[in-house]
Amino acid sequence: MELKPDGANIPVTNENCLEYIQRLADLKLNTQLKKQCQAFREGLNSVVPLTWLKMFSPKELQVIISGDNQEIDISDLSAHTVYGGEFTADHPTIILFWTVVHRFTDIQKKQLLKFVTSCSRPPLLGFRELNPQFCILSSGTENRMPTASTCLNLLKLPIIREEEVLRNKLLEAIEQQAGFELS
Repeated sequence: MELKPDGANIPVTNENCLEYIQRLADLKLNTQLKKQCQAFREGLNSVVPLTWLKMFSPKELQVIISGDNQEIDISDLSAHTVYGGEFTADHPTIILFWTVVHRFTDIQKKQLLKFVTSCSRPPLLGFRELNPQFCILSSGTENRMPTASTCLNLLKLPIIREEEVLRNKLLEAIEQQAGFELS
């Protein structure tokens, strides 16, 4: 694709280098992406009218879309978590899990949330708004590693009876960000 009429026959020189760069940038950033940008714009407009977006700064939009970069409220997360397999809220592994997570640093809590949901920020209005709900599913015995399915906000947690073993396995999994691909 030529950047200007008969452009294939015009060598780039010091004199026309700036024009070439501007035309190439326009092609790459505007012309070639026009359909994708239009589709994105229409999709976004179907959720949030574009006229409303003018009311928000870029930072405010980030908070609306990705949640706030605040401390993660583990009590809120545990109150809005569902369980599957052998797990219930009072299962010994789940009690250990919440004990361990409460003791995590803020960074480790964000890593855990990202490991399970693919987003390190809590939802803007709290975990009751997380869809699908945060879920912890039993996934075999202690010799397995925790894994996650981020599209389902699902943590697959082996049944573990010792706090230190659970803590170490969780930290190893979240620090390596070994989620969906290992499940």
